[in-house]
Amino acid sequence: MKSRYFHKVRVAILIVACLAMSTPSWAGSPIVKATFGVYLEGVDKHGCLTDCGGQCDPFCAILNTCTGGFVGSAKGCVANCSCRPECYLCVNFFQNCCINVAASVYTVTSKGSACYVAVGCVSCCGNSGGPA
Repeated sequence: MKSRYFHKVRVAILIVACLAMSTPSWAGSPIVKATFGVYLEGVDKHGCLTDCGGQCDPFCAILNTCTGGFVGSAKGCVANCSCRPECYLCVNFFQNCCINVAASVYTVTSKGSACYVAVGCVSCCGNSGGPA
């Protein structure tokens, strides 16, 4: 259990380091804090994600304004009718269609504490400028 937790922490640190290193040095400081809206879904009695029992929460991220890449997390409390800890990979809970998720982990404890960690890219969605 402990090693699995530290593995997730190491992966998150590696993702942040990769995001920081992918920034050109001439760009100054293109790393900013950003907040996006996510809807954390609940879990039904079979362990499947469902809109019932979910909630809207803020997703706090570090955003590279040059590349549009981001990494961040959201925490909340949702209904877990399976009464078992659940883990889901590669889900996209963003309410903005311009946010593309490359990888994510969503965990829900048996009591309903939820944690969503994601890495991806914000696209321009038809704007003539760069990433949003």
